[in-house]
Amino acid sequence: MLVAELYYNAAELETIYSLLVIKNGYLIAEDYFNEGSVDQKDRLQSVTKSYTSALVGIALEQGYLSSVDQKMLD
Repeated sequence: MLVAELYYNAAELETIYSLLVIKNGYLIAEDYFNEGSVDQKDRLQSVTKSYTSALVGIALEQGYLSSVDQKMLD
């Protein structure tokens, strides 16, 4: 499914409250659905594990971290 299709169909999905599209570091689309709002707090639960592991991989690749064993305060 293309991002544009998801964006236009998001309002029909009961479990989507917001959709933000970022391209080349710029927010190009932002919308809220099903009583969602910019101020709404959502429970992220396990989804943060995937983002954290991806960000650690990027930080390793770009040299911001020397290893996965590096302490947070180093």
